[in-house]
Amino acid sequence: MKANASFRVEGGRWWLAIGALFLFCLSANGTLRAQSDARWGGVVAGVPFVYEHLPEGRDYQPYQLLGWTTLANLKKRGEDRLYWYAEPQLVYVTYSDGSGPDWEVGLNSGLMYQLALGKGWFATAAIGTGPHFVTVETPLQARGFIFSDNFEAGLIAPLGPGLQLHLRSRFRHISNAGLKNPN
Repeated sequence: MKANASFRVEGGRWWLAIGALFLFCLSANGTLRAQSDARWGGVVAGVPFVYEHLPEGRDYQPYQLLGWTTLANLKKRGEDRLYWYAEPQLVYVTYSDGSGPDWEVGLNSGLMYQLALGKGWFATAAIGTGPHFVTVETPLQARGFIFSDNFEAGLIAPLGPGLQLHLRSRFRHISNAGLKNPN
């Protein structure tokens, strides 16, 4: 696989902003969790098990690094939870034909419902959307500004004090909402 060491976006400062967002999520994790169970965060690695086959004959393989922090628990009663969350995303993209790499960077916000199953176990469902910038250009997608929409379902298992295992399956759709051709 060929690596592109000279990759740069005009201005180059968006890397600093995304880095600051990820550091915020990392540092906020312990602080928020200690202050209240209503707010918490962490970092998630997203590894695809299904690749998108592009019309030009190659597979799109996105590997995600996701920050995650809750902004508010909107359900104040009972053990179930409804969180409003923010999720900075940094995505490294490879292709089955060895071309690339490409990058995606953005910030999603959404809602996650956690259904209490007992003893710290939760079934989860979430939906989110947000602005992103992509460097990839295909016959169906222009380079630049897009929206990333996410739908997911999962399970949270307790591992110990302040530690959980999150198993999630996510469907992701990206589109520039017809603002630029191709969409």
